[in-house]
Amino acid sequence: MPTRERFLLYSVLFWLIAGLGLVNWELAGMKIDVSPIAAGGLPAPSPADQPHDIAGTIGPGPLASLGETVSRPLFNPTRRPIVVTVAAPPAEAAAPLPELPPPAPVNRLSLIGLMRAGGHLDRALIRTDGQPHGTWVEVGSEIDGWRLAKIEDNRVLIENAGAKQELLLHATAPREKR
Repeated sequence: MPTRERFLLYSVLFWLIAGLGLVNWELAGMKIDVSPIAAGGLPAPSPADQPHDIAGTIGPGPLASLGETVSRPLFNPTRRPIVVTVAAPPAEAAAPLPELPPPAPVNRLSLIGLMRAGGHLDRALIRTDGQPHGTWVEVGSEIDGWRLAKIEDNRVLIENAGAKQELLLHATAPREKR
């Protein structure tokens, strides 16, 4: 290729790369409006215009709009809806309460998932032999005789009558907590 044509080709390539670099520089410096769009097609009011109440933002309102998540549960292996059956109320309220069975062995419990929303909203999804889909349990609640004491990043601590156990996320067996 003659020198003049090569010089012209390199000049065109140089200016093309310089132009693309300038366009990239402009795009990187742009402010993009990521505010949500209201139902009418107009931009939603900014959060600064509305009173800030974090307890009101996490509640039944937004969760009710997650119908697809409820109909296809993430932690259910078949991804089919969970059918909840409600037991009939006892026929006789005056009957003496039966003695509580001993708590389930901890190896019957497995940690399936964690939801860390901050503070009092943390929950753990724990599966038992009797509930193959698992149950969401908050700190302080009981499941099969064990009380959920603490939720951490990849594990939960459960207690029963002074005994402490640890359930690991994706673990094969629980570990004794000292």
